Amino acid sequence: MRGALVIALCATGCFSDRGVAIEVDVGNTGATLVELFIGKEPCGSDTGLEGCAAIAPPDAMCALGDNTSWFREDMRRNMVNPQGRIATFRLAASTATPLPIIIAVGSDASGKLVGTATLRDLVVPANTAQVVTTMLTPAQAVMPTKPPSANETQDRVEVWTNGHTMSGTCVLVEHWKPNVAVQRDSVVPAEDPDCNAGVSTGSLPPPPLCITPSSGSDPCTLGARVCAQDGTPGTMCAALAKPVCVPDQLCRCAGDLTCIQNNLTIPPFPVFPVLPAIDCTIPIDMSGIPCGGQPAEINLNGRFHETCEQPLLATLMIPFGAFAPSASFNGMTVALGPNVEECRFNISSSGKFNGPTDIKNNFVIRLETRTRALLLPLRFQFQPQTGTCSGQAMSCNPPQTDNTDNTVWTCAQ
Repeated sequence: MRGALVIALCATGCFSDRGVAIEVDVGNTGATLVELFIGKEPCGSDTGLEGCAAIAPPDAMCALGDNTSWFREDMRRNMVNPQGRIATFRLAASTATPLPIIIAVGSDASGKLVGTATLRDLVVPANTAQVVTTMLTPAQAVMPTKPPSANETQDRVEVWTNGHTMSGTCVLVEHWKPNVAVQRDSVVPAEDPDCNAGVSTGSLPPPPLCITPSSGSDPCTLGARVCAQDGTPGTMCAALAKPVCVPDQLCRCAGDLTCIQNNLTIPPFPVFPVLPAIDCTIPIDMSGIPCGGQPAEINLNGRFHETCEQPLLATLMIPFGAFAPSASFNGMTVALGPNVEECRFNISSSGKFNGPTDIKNNFVIRLETRTRALLLPLRFQFQPQTGTCSGQAMSCNPPQTDNTDNTVWTCAQ
């Protein structure tokens, strides 16, 4: 069905003998712009993604549960200025097209979101026409740490991007009613169901992440703490929409950052299965500048059956947040080069290292395929050179070949 729907944005008359005209009355909300979000299929229906029941909007300190998520029909921003009180959209399709949810969001002249309306189970006919009308309900902003009182009826709405492209726009609507569990509906891009693409879109740190327990031969995966009734992080760990697998050594850590950090460093005694880590040695001269300057190459082609995307990096202090192609510490910048071929990439270092000479810096690499991702530790050992740097250069070793029993590798299959 994808690609069969055509959306017309109408400033004046928007009627035809085919399709649906949706008239959105802004009512008394003061909306001067209306945006339409169309959900075409439920999250997880045909992609293998299962963790779509929770979502974390910007500045949320925990994930919001009781969420029903839908994939967007397309990535366009469908916005109309109302004429009088009516904003009109026309939807046409070459074949009868069912749309399980349509969310209209109104904003005022300052850009503040002021109203919302939800249409459900609308069918766009191919050969006949109909007009559907709805009215915006006044809405407040989504405030995960401040739910309304038990006897209050209220709608809330949030619209945000994933921090990378405008095409990653997401919408979340909350319906609060007295003595009834909150109902949440979100419309999200299929390419980024969590609506953050691995980065925090707000001014606060990413929501507290946790680790779901393993099940049989399945690996542990990252999750997000779900908000309790009072809006603070609860004990439930909701799986992320796109599975992010972690090494077995982290399964017992839950959300304990100290445990995570300790288990991503070189363990003090032999463990099984072996921690799948990439180990790099960087020779530096007496002033702290890396010797050689040439990047080192890591080839993981034999581990993956899908093409990898650009690998991303995060420091161990915030191991599962703020992933980017590079990271800096103690005057040094480490960068991951684009894929040369499938899961084969470069690691480079630059700058002037000004930390203790015996320090071991640890990072986490996020390796992502179309359907899932996995996290591998990246460990650096700096070697000050008392003499010349001639002939010295950074070197990196891929994970040991005898750690295939670590279930994190099932994410690469």
